[in-house]
Amino acid sequence: MPVRPQTTLPYALSFVMAVVLIAAACSPATKVNNDPAYGSTTAYIISTKQLQSDKIPDSVFRLINLRRLTVNGGGCNAATKPNANCWMLREIPAEIASLQQLLTLELKANDLQAVPQELSYLLKLKTLDLSDNPRLTQINPITKLVNLEYLYLYGCDLQVLPADLSGLVNLKQLGLAGNRIGITEQERIKAALPGCKVTF
Repeated sequence: MPVRPQTTLPYALSFVMAVVLIAAACSPATKVNNDPAYGSTTAYIISTKQLQSDKIPDSVFRLINLRRLTVNGGGCNAATKPNANCWMLREIPAEIASLQQLLTLELKANDLQAVPQELSYLLKLKTLDLSDNPRLTQINPITKLVNLEYLYLYGCDLQVLPADLSGLVNLKQLGLAGNRIGITEQERIKAALPGCKVTF
């Protein structure tokens, strides 16, 4: 009697599985685990309160197709800090350089003091939001981000911007309200970025 060839999955079941995989791929990722399937993740959006950590997980820097990275501070205010339930990023790791496809980076309401040199390698970055990092004063590598269009630095501790802003040729919006930037420096910034809408 001839042996009937076996199929791995009935057609209907294969179709259902395909639909599930497509739906999963289209939904925004909010958290990453160590499963290799996350290698195709394009968005990672979470707060430090959800992470219960003051560091970006190492697994994030293996997501080479990531387009958006958002890790905003959570659980902190004047009354709770430095409560055990208060988590804020205190640095941007050098591993950020591995996310070469990143278009949007948001690290708001944290405790960052400086932007690392490795951030300047993210040449596709279009939006950078470091607002409400009240101790942030060193941002020089940002001037190398030639494709940056939107830069938000509201509520930081800036008194001056880097001397050479000529690299920010595509900047459309620059948010600087809530800093300590004097009138003379404001005029210099506006003159250096004539095509950019600057908010003080």
